[in-house]
Amino acid sequence: MRNNRLTAPHRAAPAPLPVVLVKAERSLVPGDDTLGWLPLAPHGLTVHLCPGDHYTMLDHPDAVDTIARLLRGA
Repeated sequence: MRNNRLTAPHRAAPAPLPVVLVKAERSLVPGDDTLGWLPLAPHGLTVHLCPGDHYTMLDHPDAVDTIARLLRGA
């Protein structure tokens, strides 16, 4: 609830460039492949899956490897 209160007043503007979304395979929001980012990506949205869940995707070795490959390819 605290996080919701902190972020509720913020309204993100659409990105001026294509957006790359790295989404955890075990998503906190099942059923939405874009996690609500599509309206913010009028110039294109690419979704990549990353091993783990929302909490482990930045420290799980397989997830870090996936993200590092994407960054090297950029």
